[in-house]
Amino acid sequence: MKTNKILVVDDERSVRYALSKVLRAEGYHVVLVENGREAVERACAERFDLVLLDLSMPEMNGWEALKEIATAQPVLPVIIITAHQHQRDWIEPDGAWALMEKPLNIPLLLVAIREMADGIPSISQRAGAPTKPRFKHWPADQQSHFNDASRPWGINE
Repeated sequence: MKTNKILVVDDERSVRYALSKVLRAEGYHVVLVENGREAVERACAERFDLVLLDLSMPEMNGWEALKEIATAQPVLPVIIITAHQHQRDWIEPDGAWALMEKPLNIPLLLVAIREMADGIPSISQRAGAPTKPRFKHWPADQQSHFNDASRPWGINE
């Protein structure tokens, strides 16, 4: 099953643009916001299938946004994307479903998004709380980086 609607939260315009381009090419509906406050507002006001959330942002950082989103929408999968290493022990208990460190491996990120969608009913079918899958973590130093110049991705910020 493919996730239909993804909220992308990152203060870097180039990251938001690149992620939206890749995700839209994969057939996802993408909503972009640039800070944690906007992320919480949108996640509480609209239905999303998944959130990609950066940690370091102005107004409300990703930590605060994650806690508020996880409280308001506990069945909403959140994948943290961050340039900060060694964050797993802090993020996992706060409600994230996965952590991927930058530079992002886009093919791996797409696999993670598909995995988050498996077993989780689409927003139109969601009646109860799905079982949260086991937390996943992809450290930057363990990702096999994909640098194919013919592809429209390569998000390194």
